[in-house]
Amino acid sequence: MNEILKLILILLVSLIASIHSESYENATKLRGDLLTNYERSVRPLKNLTGVLNINTTVALYALLDVDSVRGVVTLVLALTCSWFDEKLKWNPTDYDGIQKIDFFQNEVWKPPMTLSTPVEFTVLIDSKMFVTVSSDGLALTFNGEVLESNCEFNMQFWPFDKQICDVCFVPMGYHPDEVQSNIPDPGITLFKTGNSEWIIEKTSYFITNRYSLSEPCFRFYLRRKSTFYMLTIIVPIAGMIITSSLVFLLPNESGERISYSITIMLALAVFQTVVADEMPKTSEPTAVICVFLLMGMIVSMLSMVIVILNMRLHQKSDTSRLGSWYTLFVKIMARQGCKGHCRNNRVEDDVNEDTTMAANNAFETEKMGKSRKFIDSKADKNGLVFVEPIDNNVDNENNFETVTWKDVSHAVDNMCFIVIAVFTTVGSICCLIYMADSSTYVEP
Repeated sequence: MNEILKLILILLVSLIASIHSESYENATKLRGDLLTNYERSVRPLKNLTGVLNINTTVALYALLDVDSVRGVVTLVLALTCSWFDEKLKWNPTDYDGIQKIDFFQNEVWKPPMTLSTPVEFTVLIDSKMFVTVSSDGLALTFNGEVLESNCEFNMQFWPFDKQICDVCFVPMGYHPDEVQSNIPDPGITLFKTGNSEWIIEKTSYFITNRYSLSEPCFRFYLRRKSTFYMLTIIVPIAGMIITSSLVFLLPNESGERISYSITIMLALAVFQTVVADEMPKTSEPTAVICVFLLMGMIVSMLSMVIVILNMRLHQKSDTSRLGSWYTLFVKIMARQGCKGHCRNNRVEDDVNEDTTMAANNAFETEKMGKSRKFIDSKADKNGLVFVEPIDNNVDNENNFETVTWKDVSHAVDNMCFIVIAVFTTVGSICCLIYMADSSTYVEP
């Protein structure tokens, strides 16, 4: 029992002594001894022919901004470096159990880690921050900074684009034979996975030796949230391009056909300016949305030109002779469903109510795809009665003999509406599917 009490007493005394030993005087003495004959500009190796290994990791606290026009990504990032300083070792028992001590970064050697993908030259050294050194010589430093890193953007599939941004550091001034960088797991710690416009889908890291420097690089895979751009830009553009074909359904007499085409074209020009503001001033690779807008502008201008020329056809005098090609074209379009425009529906009844009882003139007309013969065989109060419809095929042959320039104009309108409506609708759908489906990460 006495031996147990003695042992407990010894342990308590040792504990109290160890707590008491980590005093200001001991720490001051240790700092003075370690910094004596210490040169902070020389690599802390006993054999300077060796290589000093530095372990580097980063922690991302926020993704502030991704500027695709300037090619800049802004991050709130902390860089952690650790290495073994062979000149800062001590035996804890010689200093009453002190296991670690802090030095200001400008007091001891520290790797001059510099951002190697900078917008502005940035060295991550802060004289107000500490280097924490353990008794075995392990040194650890932690530097946080708001960094602007250069990034090459591939805007081919905007706004469904996916970007890869590398943030690299380098121990400036040291060859890989002198200082070699390493990245231990996990390499990258994410406290935020994106912002309101971008999502960090994954990360990776690697070491590269370029420009005779050892660079630890941290790669971020960014995906743009495209919903906002879809609702405010892409869908309205596609809608205007598709509706540009409706100009051929407007009557020539309305006088609004040319103004409608110009309005569509100007609206597309405005959207082209909006899209250009989101793009870097480069043509490689060309953005699909820019090609899509250009095709929409071309279709709109082509529609306007066709409308102007077609109005000249519509206003041509019926005394001008039509060629056989025009008659054939009207006949083909009549068989495709424009019979209401391509038959003899322009006969006017000049007989008024005072002379209808004496009218014996027979004439033919057609309405909604059926022809009826009007005969003044039995006089009623209107003077006209209907009889059974006559054969359409016979009527068609007679009607095509009286084709006019207005018939040609109507046929051109119908053909252009069908062709342009199909082209713009199918083209818009295919373009949107292609942009959304083909977007992928392109390794630099």
